[in-house]
Amino acid sequence: NESNNKDNESINVPLAVDMQATIKTNNTTPMFGENVKWMISVKNNGPDDATGVSLDDILPEGLIFDGYKSSRGIYDNGVWTIGSLNVGDVVYLNITTISDKLGEIINDVEVTSREYDWNMKNNYAEDMIDVRPIADVAIEKFVDNNYPKFGDVVRWTLIVSNNGPNVAHNVVVRDVLPSGLKFIRSNGDYSNNIWKIGSLNVGESKSLVIVCKVTSTGDLNNAADVWAYELDLDKSNNHASESIHVAPASDLSITKIASKYHYRVGDVIEYVIEVVNNGPDTARNIKVSEILDDLLKLKSFKATKGKFNTHSNMWTIKSLGYGESAKLIIRVVATGTGIIKNTVKVTSDTFDYDKSNNKDYVIVNVTEEPSNEPDGYDSSNEGLQSVLEMHPTANPILMLMFAIFSLAFLGNDISKKN
Repeated sequence: NESNNKDNESINVPLAVDMQATIKTNNTTPMFGENVKWMISVKNNGPDDATGVSLDDILPEGLIFDGYKSSRGIYDNGVWTIGSLNVGDVVYLNITTISDKLGEIINDVEVTSREYDWNMKNNYAEDMIDVRPIADVAIEKFVDNNYPKFGDVVRWTLIVSNNGPNVAHNVVVRDVLPSGLKFIRSNGDYSNNIWKIGSLNVGESKSLVIVCKVTSTGDLNNAADVWAYELDLDKSNNHASESIHVAPASDLSITKIASKYHYRVGDVIEYVIEVVNNGPDTARNIKVSEILDDLLKLKSFKATKGKFNTHSNMWTIKSLGYGESAKLIIRVVATGTGIIKNTVKVTSDTFDYDKSNNKDYVIVNVTEEPSNEPDGYDSSNEGLQSVLEMHPTANPILMLMFAIFSLAFLGNDISKKN
């Protein structure tokens, strides 16, 4: 009986699929606030068509959703609804986010379908980014006087702020003072042209005041730069500068001497006036006032530079360069007796930062006895002459030796200014 030699049984194998998900970012080390694109794909490796396919991508903390594009389906509330996917088909989803948290952020996805998935190992995928901090540090600079004079003290104020979005660390400012500014002091940690600030919270500002003395003339520009450990996306506010203009300046000094102190009525007194420019710039339109006493009558004059007006007794010099000097020699006749003080004063159109040496005077004593000295007599020999006047009982040879000794050690009797 061969009818029972065979038998069979049926099994029902449900539809099976192998859903595969991948995710990759276009930037693994974005800056804080920078856009990051997540590129996601889903593929059906079969052997059957898949239905009800969806992928979960719930964005983690630190990622702000900024839009998406997909080749199929809709992404909403962290779910990408794909629908059906034939064997071998691949669909794509690109999600754009904004990094809103520092450090490591992991974004993971998982795909599912209605059909049995015989390989669950590739249904899950993840990628990670490491968000770098950024801080927009900015600097401003001010000066209390844009038009100081030579020798003035100026104050530079620097203000550094952190506009965020993160805390700024190791904030440093470089401010190299230009030639022409001499550092006096500051109110912060400023040394070797560097101001060390340290950390600045978002919205925080710190200031520094640098006090300097102006030591040259012309235009002086003072610039400063700021930076921090964090990346700064806006470099336009990392540099600041301020300028000052210092007008030309010169220190004019004047001296006046007389040939001696004692004179008699009718004697010729010789005054020597010297003007020196101690710089740093050329002095222009120089005026020296020489007001003669009523007991003095002008006899002659000689100027090495400029012109002397005998009516106004004003000596004018067009200009004197740095280090240059000029002399005026005036010879007057003493017409009366008394202690005569004669003063001179120098001014110019150029700023003079030291007025202490702009005046000088000399004093002479004119007595009544007339002098037998001819005009132009050199009074430097007066001491010798007085010594040589021999006493009736004196020895002329001894007196001559004494006179020579006195002249050598005592010198001429020359008047000095007070």
